[in-house]
Order: sequence, then structure tokens, then C-alpha cells
Amino acid sequence: MARTKKEMALLAALEAEAAQHGCELVDVELTGSGKARVLRVYLDRAADAPKSGGEARVGLGLDELAAANSWVDAILTQLDPIAGPYTLEVSSPGIDRPLRTLAHFARSVGEQVQLRTVPIDGRAKWTGTLVGAEGTEGAFGTPATQGDSGTEGTEGAEGTEGAFGTPATQGDSGIEGAEGTEGAEGAEGTEGTAGATILLEVEGQTVRLPFADILKAHVKGRVEFR
Repeated sequence: MARTKKEMALLAALEAEAAQHGCELVDVELTGSGKARVLRVYLDRAADAPKSGGEARVGLGLDELAAANSWVDAILTQLDPIAGPYTLEVSSPGIDRPLRTLAHFARSVGEQVQLRTVPIDGRAKWTGTLVGAEGTEGAFGTPATQGDSGTEGTEGAEGTEGAFGTPATQGDSGIEGAEGTEGAEGAEGTEGTAGATILLEVEGQTVRLPFADILKAHVKGRVEFR
């Protein structure tokens, strides 16, 4: 997942500080335009944090997110990565949890996910079940045999809202000094991603998508009513 140098520096700084506060940086995205731009920083409790009652990991509460706002703002003030005005929002990832690192993908094996990539065989939007990854030291899931990718028709990379760190489709991100992009090096969670391939089951076929070609990804959230 390509990132500009400015974005990599911001992610690295936020990840390091988040770890000091028992948090995990999930993702950062810049939406809107002009004076209405919003920079969203998604935080969650650290992956190794104790689970409530031995069950699911408990997310950050409102008080913790409010406290995090101060140190996030301090880092943004120091690095000044975005030109012009914007509003900062610090929140939990929600049910449509972003997937930014291989560790995020590993924790979501078996989930329905949506991905946006650079055009691959004329297609840039993918929805399917996350099977795993291969071609990396941290491979996970169950590698499957690739068949027909089932890429009927063509789909473009429609829209760029929320594509913070995806210069291939976003255009001018408003991030100063965004020269070049960094792929498999930099922020925590990107080590060993060179050559990594995400395995996605789409319409009964296993599709292999290069991790470096993924621009944006998230779990397809679902709400269960009982």
C-alpha cells in the first residue's frame, strides 16, 4: 500500500505515540475539500491488550479518545503534514474497520472485505471473503489455488474520498512535500510486505491481489439483529 514520505512519517509518529498509550493506530484518512476537509485518525486498543471476560477485545471509550486527541494534535502540529485548514477527528474504527497493515488483514481472515486497488485486469474494486496472504514471512490463512479471477466487465476507481495516502488516485492530497511514495518500508506493520499477496475469494474463485497495489481496504461491516 503506497504512501508518500510525509504520510509515512506521520503514520510512524502516530504509531509510536499510540503504543505508549496502549493504543493501536488503525488508519488515517483525509476527506472533503477546501476549508471543509476532515482528518480522521482511527485508534483502537492495542492488539495485545487484555480482553474483557476472556472474550472480545474492548475498544477505546469516549474519555480515552478525547485524551488521545491532545497527543494526536501535538504530533500534527509538530510535523505539519497538511497544507491549509482542516478539522481533526479522533475516533474508533467502527464496524467498517480499515485494513492498512498485514497484521490487520491477518486478524480479519474469514471476514467479508472491500478493497480498492490500482487497475488490475481492468478492475479496481473488489468485494469478497478474505482468505489469507502469501509471499511474505508473515503469511497467514490458507493459500488456495488461483482460478479464473471472475473479473467480468471493468470497474474504475470511482471517487477518492477517504483515500488518504493513495496518491495514485487521490490527486492533490494537500500534504506538503509529498514527493515519491514508500511501499514496503517505513511505518510499523509494513515490514516484510514486499512481494506479499492478499488472497480474496470472489464469486467462488480465489483472486491474488498484490499488497502493494491495494489503495484502500476495509471490513464490510454487518449488524446482526436478534
